[in-house]
Formats: sequence, structure tokens, C-alpha cells
Amino acid sequence: MKSSRKPVATAKSAPHWLIALALLALTLGAYSNSFDAGFALDNRGLILQDPRLRAATGENLGLILSHTYWWPYGESGLYRPLTTLSYLLNYAVLGNAERAAGYHAANLLLHALNVLLAYGLARRFLPGLWQPAAVAGLWAVHPALTESVTNIIGRADLLAGASVLGGFWLYLKSAEAAGSRRAAWLVSLAAATTVGVFSKESAVAVLGVAALYELIFRRPRERSLLPAYAALLLPILAMWWWRSRVLAASPRAVLAFTDNPVAAAGFWQAKLTALAVLGRYVWLMLWPQRLSSDYSFAQIPLGQGSLADWAAWLTFAVTLAAAVVLYRRSRAGSFFILFALINLAPVANLLFPIGTIMADRFLYLPALGACACVVMAAYALLRSPARATGLLALIAFACAARTVARNADWHDDVSLASADVEVSPRSFKTHYRLAEALYESDSGHAGIDGVVKEAEKSLAILNALPDDRNTPTVYRSAGRYYLAKADRLQGKGSDGKATLTPASQAAYRRSAEVLERCLSILAAVRAGGVNPAPGEEADVRRMLADDYLNLSDLPRALASALVARRLDPLSPQAYWLLFDVFMSREQAFEAATMLVEGGVITGDPTMREELIRLYQMGLDERGCAIAAGSGALNPACEIVHTQFCAAAADLNQLSVESRRIGVSAELNQIPVSGCSGSAAKRFSPAP
Repeated sequence: MKSSRKPVATAKSAPHWLIALALLALTLGAYSNSFDAGFALDNRGLILQDPRLRAATGENLGLILSHTYWWPYGESGLYRPLTTLSYLLNYAVLGNAERAAGYHAANLLLHALNVLLAYGLARRFLPGLWQPAAVAGLWAVHPALTESVTNIIGRADLLAGASVLGGFWLYLKSAEAAGSRRAAWLVSLAAATTVGVFSKESAVAVLGVAALYELIFRRPRERSLLPAYAALLLPILAMWWWRSRVLAASPRAVLAFTDNPVAAAGFWQAKLTALAVLGRYVWLMLWPQRLSSDYSFAQIPLGQGSLADWAAWLTFAVTLAAAVVLYRRSRAGSFFILFALINLAPVANLLFPIGTIMADRFLYLPALGACACVVMAAYALLRSPARATGLLALIAFACAARTVARNADWHDDVSLASADVEVSPRSFKTHYRLAEALYESDSGHAGIDGVVKEAEKSLAILNALPDDRNTPTVYRSAGRYYLAKADRLQGKGSDGKATLTPASQAAYRRSAEVLERCLSILAAVRAGGVNPAPGEEADVRRMLADDYLNLSDLPRALASALVARRLDPLSPQAYWLLFDVFMSREQAFEAATMLVEGGVITGDPTMREELIRLYQMGLDERGCAIAAGSGALNPACEIVHTQFCAAAADLNQLSVESRRIGVSAELNQIPVSGCSGSAAKRFSPAP
């Protein structure tokens, strides 16, 4: 006799299509204002700045398949080619480019599909018509899901969610079928799993969900489960193999302590902290009022037995105990609790550390299990379907309202960071992001005081960390903010030129202070075997040179400017800085040489104009530097010839020190012949 795979009976006759339409309408209503959100947070880097998305070509397809998620701007150890391909579909194929609405529409369609899948699965576990509908409806509008739906790059969670839900449904269908029909279901199961694991690594949870189902609902089997598990395992193994190849050919990803302190904690402290975070997740699923896109250092303290830790551990223990107790009384309830925990397992920092200590986006599928438990509890405790349905309708309305409000937070970086600092005030990154967002949104820097205030809050959290655990980016940005503030505080002399004031002097000194700490952190990071981002130190050195120049500390200004040029010799700013420093030191010849070098290397035409002006101001004592009639430099003139010789000698040395081919390649543009050793040595940038 054929056994049924369904734990409970479903309604024999129900207007399911009406329920589906209502669920879709509810989902659309809750996310109707998500289309107003732009490319906040990491969306610019992963979408707007990814060169692979510009055109649907075979070359770009190859780059997506052979490189990691954040290529070419960073390395996080993530490999999600199908998610990146979905961005390519939006950007190049559908022509959405930099218009966010099309991306949001795709996200909402995926979420709507998942809501319908959730409804279909809930019908297999819960009786009647309204309980499954309530589960899907609550989950559709759960506020914690906004980071996956409204945040465009949350699409990875949506695709993985569709794979887990759809894959589990296909698994159940394959267990109920036989012959060719079963083979078709298994092929579909393998395809769904492939889409999931190549979209986001956490989709491997579908294997755990299938195993959990068999463990909870043990029933007589008429056929082996091995083909179904093969359909699940083979795509996972294929992903693991190909991902390993891609990561092996990529720079090593480093887990930053400031993003996830668990990665550097001792064994027991790391596990206790991870368990405390799981307890926090449970509360967040049940009471999603306070949401944040970031929980970096030091928002979530390492588990040390505080009252908050004990509350979180107790919450998690009660959750596990409920799953055990419900196994006898309500296997569906036990299943949904463990469903939530299984989907949290890949991102829980229990098995291995990941890139972040906590994130709302990890609750996309776990929240479905929580919603099912809430619905079952309401119907069991109230003992009145009408009352339970009414209560759940109120809860759904409240959740939808909170979701609409949270969608508005995702409008841009300023609105998102402003909301996040209220929820995660102890996170260095929320203050850093708010400072950066305020700075970028105000080109005139009229609100620079507010920017500096948030930057200082971020620094106050980080300052106690040793250099090898700190992050240089925050200090570099803070130095830039203080430079902008100092420039605004400069006074004006009688000649109209900027003059130093006590306020601007204090700002320049603070800028130099945080930038020197940044260099110390960069050195510690490099000593640990991690190469900083390209150009990061050069940028810091240039800003330091600017600080010291304004503070009239010319030896330090020159030293910083020379290092900056060596690190990034193709930057026009490096030569302009050296020009300013040498002019302040009354070394006009050296200043002119920087203009010659910079004009050759960078092609900046304004350097030639400034060089001519410098000759006309008295550097060219014989008046022969400018060829009559043409306005070109005259290499036959002694000062020009000597200048060219000095520039050639210096650039030759620079090409050796910087190991930049572009420097030596441009040397042939300098017309030098018959340069004597003394002429070449006349340029001496040493202080």
C-alpha cells in the first residue's frame, strides 16, 4: 500500500488561487516603497562599479565564472556567479544600468515567488486553509527580510531561498513519485540545488532540511532515498570543487577582526559568542522592531557572561528545548524550529568563522520557521480560529508597517546610516558609514562638523585596539575630513591668500595625528602578511604632506610627498605636492623639475603652463627658456637642458624604486643628450 508523505491532511477544496493573489497583494503593499531605494551600501561596488556587468559578452561571462564575487575591487572569499549573472541581466540585457527600479522589481518578483513556495509548503504541514496562509503572509511582510528584498544585493538570499524552498518541495514530490516521473523530479531537484549553491553558499542548507524532514516524520519507505540525496549532494560537491579552484587563483581573503571578532577569539569564547548571537536572532525574529545593516565591532561583545549574554544563551536553550518537547506533541512545530536553526547554521560562526558576526539578511529563511511557530502557537493557545486569525492579521499589519518604514531607511546611504547608528551605536562601522555618507552628499562640506563628529565616534571605538587588529580605512577617512575642515577654517590675508588660524591649525594637527596612526596600522597589517588596498598608503602620505605643508613643517612635508610619489608615481597630485613643498622651501629649480617630471609622466598640461610661468618669474635668468614664436620649451637653453637632465636622472631612479614600468617608458619623451654628472646631480630632493 502506498504511503503518504504528508504529515497532515490539507484542505480538500480551497480557493488557493485567491489566497495566492492575496499574498501577492500583501507582499506588493509592504514593499511598494522599495522602488524608491537607490544603490545604498555595497550596491555601488557590486553593481555600478563591476566592469563585468557592462555588456552581455562571452568575455564577461568568463570573468564572472572565473573570479570571485567582489572581483576586481576586493576579496571576501565569496563565489556567487549566478547572483552576479542576475545583475548582468538587469544591467545589460534589460537595460536597467544605473536605474535602481528594475533591480528592485526583480527582487520583489523573487520574493513573491518564495512567498508562494512558502504557502505551498506550509499546506503540507498545517491543517485547514488559514494557517498556511497566515504563515506565508506573516513571512511575506516580516521586517527582518528588508535587507534581503529592499537591498538589491540581497538577491543572493532570495535566490538561495528559492533554491531551498523549491528544492525541498521537489524533494517531497520525488519521494511521492515513481518511475520516469520520479526521475524528472530528481533532475529538477539537482537543477534547483545547483542554482542555489552557485548563488549563495548558504543554500547547502537544503540538504539539512531534507534530512530533518526524514528525521522528524519517519514513515515506511517504498524506495531508497539515495537518488534524492545524490541529486542534492552532486551540485554541492561540484560547487565546492569549482569554488576551490577559483579561490585558489584569487588573493587570500582575510577576516577582519573589526567585522567579526569571533574569528580571533579563543575556542570557547568564540562558540559562546556565536550561541549568544543565535539567541539574539531568535529575539529579532520574534520582535523585529530594531533593525540594522551592521553589527561590527564592538556592537556585539565577545561572550563574557554579561546579563545580555545570559539572556541570549537562555533564549537559545529554550528554543532548543521547545523543539525537543514539541517532537512528541507537534512534530510540525519541532520541524519549523529546527528548520530555522538549520538555515542559520551556515552563517552562525559555530562551524567556522564567516565575514561578519551578525546580519539581518541571514534571517531570510529562518524567519519563515519563526512565523510558522507564531501561527501554530496562536491557533493552539487561543482555541478559536476566528480570534487567532484576527490576532495574526493585526500582527501582519504591524509587521507590514514596520517593513514600509524600514524600506524608507534604504533610500540612500545617509538615511540608512542615520537609522543604523540608532540601533547599533557601539558599532564603529555605522558611525563611519554615516560620516562617509554625509561627506559624500555635501560637496561644499558645509556640514563638515557633523561628519567629523561621527568620525570621532568611530575612532573612539577603534582606538583601544592594537594596530594589527585595527582597520586603516577609518583613520584615512578621518584624516581627509579634518583636512576639509581645516581648509574651511583658513583665514585670508591682505593679499587674498589663505592663512593659518588657530582653529585650522588644530584641525591640520588632528588630521596628521590620525593619518600617522593609519600608517602605523598599515605597517602592522602588512607585517601580518596582508597587502593593503592599492594606493591606500600613497593617499595617506599625500594627505600627510598636505597637513605638514600647511603647518609649515617642511621636512616632514617633503618626506611624505616623496614617499607618496614613489608609491604612486603616476598621480599628478604627487608632483603638485612636491612643487608646493619646494616652492615653500624657496627651491624654485627643484619645483620646476617636479613640473617637468609630472608633465611627462601624467600628461597634465597645466604643469607645462606653470613651468613657463615659473621661468618668466625669474628662474630663466637669460630669457631663453621659451622658444620665440612657438611658445615651446627650448632645450638648447642651459636652464631647460639642465632641468631636463635633472628630471631624467630623477625619473630613472624613481622607476627603479617604484618598479613602475610606466615611469621608465616615458623617459624617452625628455630630450636629453650630453648630460653631465654634475648637471644630473643638480636636482637633489633630499631635505
